[in-house]
Amino acid sequence: MLDWMEQITHVTVNDMYKYAKHSDVPMLALDSTNFDFWADYKSHYQDYDIIFNRMFKGFYYFDQEEDEEVQNVLATFKADVNAMLRMNAKRYSELWRVHVVDDTSYSIIDNYDVTETKEGEGARDITDNIGAKTSNSSVNVGAKDKTVTDNIGAKSITNNSTTGQQTNTGTEKVSPYDTDTFNNDNQFEQVAGSRTDTGTSTEQARTDTSRTQEQAHTDTTQTTESARTNTRGEESSESYNLHRKGNIGTMTQSDVMRKHVDFWTSFDFYRLVFNDICKEMLLIEKGYIV
Repeated sequence: MLDWMEQITHVTVNDMYKYAKHSDVPMLALDSTNFDFWADYKSHYQDYDIIFNRMFKGFYYFDQEEDEEVQNVLATFKADVNAMLRMNAKRYSELWRVHVVDDTSYSIIDNYDVTETKEGEGARDITDNIGAKTSNSSVNVGAKDKTVTDNIGAKSITNNSTTGQQTNTGTEKVSPYDTDTFNNDNQFEQVAGSRTDTGTSTEQARTDTSRTQEQAHTDTTQTTESARTNTRGEESSESYNLHRKGNIGTMTQSDVMRKHVDFWTSFDFYRLVFNDICKEMLLIEKGYIV
């Protein structure tokens, strides 16, 4: 008599694949499955289902009843896959970004590639708003005591005044006591010779002294500027394009290419997700050799 386990028949991945292919529906997506990272699968599910079936054709979905029909097992399996995709949506989205990275955006032989570009900004107005300001300036002036002494020597001043010859002539008149009529009485002429008058003034030597005193004080100057706005035009036409590339550190071009090869040899987005589905919900059929 056969062991009871040998009498149980499961719906395998291969059974679900054949049913889905015959029905022209995807094995791993519901109609409502709508994730960006799963869009390519939904567009090309026929190709992806072939790979999934090839990898796990001898496995079966764990959550099925004995002798349950294929279409029912497939429906439950697809719903379970959709739930797993939703639970891991963030992780799969980030891995998908790596999977679809533009190969032309990075070099496989350099690990340093920088392009700097600057375009001229053209004309622009620059406005400076300057607030009002008041500044005080103070100068401390010390006390001053200034004495000025002038020594003046003795002086002697002589003035000479010369007067030339002088002649003085005249007529003397008289009148009787009983009339107002005058008659000539005597004529005269006086002559004075020329002369020189000399005068001398003398000043003794002396000293004149003057003294000026200033008390210590502080001179303060206050300067006030009103608020104003300065606007000036400026034009920038400078532009350049700089491209630097190469390898930094100890890595060579061969090292960079080897890492590129190693990464894409080990990383396959869909193979990773297919293996997650297998680990989460598939069991190997007894007697099946992987």
